Amino acid sequence: MTKIVLLFAAIGLLAGCSEKPSHSQVEKLLVQHIENHMMDDPLARTSLFDVKNITVTDGFQKDITTYIADIKYDVTCKVDFIIALRLISNKVLFKDLPNNYQATWSDAEALNKLSLIVEKDYGKFRAGDVSHRTNKVTLIRKESGWRIVKIDATFP
Repeated sequence: MTKIVLLFAAIGLLAGCSEKPSHSQVEKLLVQHIENHMMDDPLARTSLFDVKNITVTDGFQKDITTYIADIKYDVTCKVDFIIALRLISNKVLFKDLPNNYQATWSDAEALNKLSLIVEKDYGKFRAGDVSHRTNKVTLIRKESGWRIVKIDATFP
């Protein structure tokens, strides 16, 4: 009888160890991550993009504490590429400058580099354009629950 009780206890422990996050848990964590990221990222703070329709399409448990999920989501552009560059440059390149500041050649070079980075990541978008994206998210389980540790993409 004791062996049966121990067997069921062991099965219970093993079942607890194989617990993985639900798709809705992963989606909720992603939304929280994006919102937190937008507070830290000057590009995201300019409200150039909306990230919507986050869905977990698949996933697997790599080990007891690691889960990797495949996700898909939509990125909607709120403004045109040129407007975005102006907003970004005002927020990133030319912040805290006096009103009588005269732009220099190095400022133009910095803006050109910025435009190449934005174009590489997002293309020359127009307001209303929707981009459908897929990526992977790595989560780890801590005592307090599941946490995102890596996203194989930039949000948006």
